[in-house]
Amino acid sequence: MTGHSLGGAAAALMAYDVYEYSRGRAAALLYTYGMPRVGDFEFAKALNARVANAYRIVHARDIVPHLPPCVGLLGCSQGKAMPHHTATEVFYPNAMRSGDNFTICDGSGEDSHCSNGVAHISVSDHCSYFGINNCAICCREEASHNFVSSPADSFLKLLFT
Repeated sequence: MTGHSLGGAAAALMAYDVYEYSRGRAAALLYTYGMPRVGDFEFAKALNARVANAYRIVHARDIVPHLPPCVGLLGCSQGKAMPHHTATEVFYPNAMRSGDNFTICDGSGEDSHCSNGVAHISVSDHCSYFGINNCAICCREEASHNFVSSPADSFLKLLFT
């Protein structure tokens, strides 16, 4: 499963559910891009135990992986209901071009040597992964949704175009 931004959060929840509903018989693969924190430390631990191949890709100064903010004197708290990242972070401190270096972080979800160590955050880095402007994809003419099947559905077309 994969997703960008909130889609990544939805993919993480889906990967957890796939494991739970299959009673452990189905193994999900999870690759997210610019995903926010989805749950607390206990949820992160549970997801990581159930989804062995879970990676959270982060582009340099992307703002969204820092949301909601985690709190703690020496990093992110592991307390109940305190936001905490799932999955192993794969951190690209660069433009994400072919051949660019990346770091596979420590697996804690909150490695201070990866995106948690970046002081300045950016919306533009959130929109750009591997040279693709993810924030503009749904706004292009060729990506419009032409799913209206009859004149009776014209109100839906008005809402979604």
